Amino acid sequence: MSENETRDEAPLPEAAETESESEPVLSDAEEPVEQAVDYEALAASDLAQIKARFPAMQHLSHLSEIENAVRYGELRDAGLSVEEAFLATNYERLGRRTSDNRTHLSGSMPRQAAAPVGRMSYGELCEARALFDGLSDREIEALWRRTHQ
Repeated sequence: MSENETRDEAPLPEAAETESESEPVLSDAEEPVEQAVDYEALAASDLAQIKARFPAMQHLSHLSEIENAVRYGELRDAGLSVEEAFLATNYERLGRRTSDNRTHLSGSMPRQAAAPVGRMSYGELCEARALFDGLSDREIEALWRRTHQ
């Protein structure tokens, strides 16, 4: 017998035993039965969480009333949390913050202290010092003037 003929023969008895001990092989027609999911209960739970987290959404009576409800469902099915999926699909509807809470970040100094004309700023000098380790500040400024004039 040639090698091609032996490949077409039935598997060895040892291999057949291991296949029968493992999980049953399903044909294409047979699919495992998934557990039924109560989507109404999930929608009610999600809606309760949305209302608790976003007070502006108290008027909703069902999840289908939100914008992009289909996309929200797809994101939830993909594994996003209720808050993540809702923000991803309805961020514009929630509106922007009315106050700018970043006022504490601006100090008493002007936004950028202007360097004298013809001189490099302190920040540029610090960066140049790191780049040109062997040069003095005067040499760095002379190099800067040659490149910026």
